Amino acid sequence: MPGARYGEPELRSAGVEFIRTLGLRDVTLAGESMGAAIALLASTELKGNVRNVIAFNPYDYPSGLERGNWFARLIGTAARLPGSGPIVTRMENHTILRAVLRGGFADHSALPEDLVGELRRSGRRPGTRRWHGPSCAASPGSSAHEAATCG
Repeated sequence: MPGARYGEPELRSAGVEFIRTLGLRDVTLAGESMGAAIALLASTELKGNVRNVIAFNPYDYPSGLERGNWFARLIGTAARLPGSGPIVTRMENHTILRAVLRGGFADHSALPEDLVGELRRSGRRPGTRRWHGPSCAASPGSSAHEAATCG
């Protein structure tokens, strides 16, 4: 969106507004990386609406992902490039997501393969409410970290 701001306060505010506007209760906020930080922060504003928060790989905002590993730095930087960012985010597949997420583990073999698969599937399930407002790297068909909360 021209003129849109994609900082933590704006993304958190948009997620909170989304939940309040729909009148959602007993919500589970789930996020990965920056989305995890946003889910945790949003939960403090949504005390009466949130039952659970699942924060996976919660990097601090905004440059935590890039500290994970060189590949995460490459993908994170490329995803934010004007014009080509949405193309980069559409390229996400199991292998790329696994390589990025491994940056959050001291022991790379500790990242469960089924968790990577679940993160890829979770935002694509029928009936999943999707937030099509501003996101960290908005692109149609992106994975779990762009489902209902920012990801």
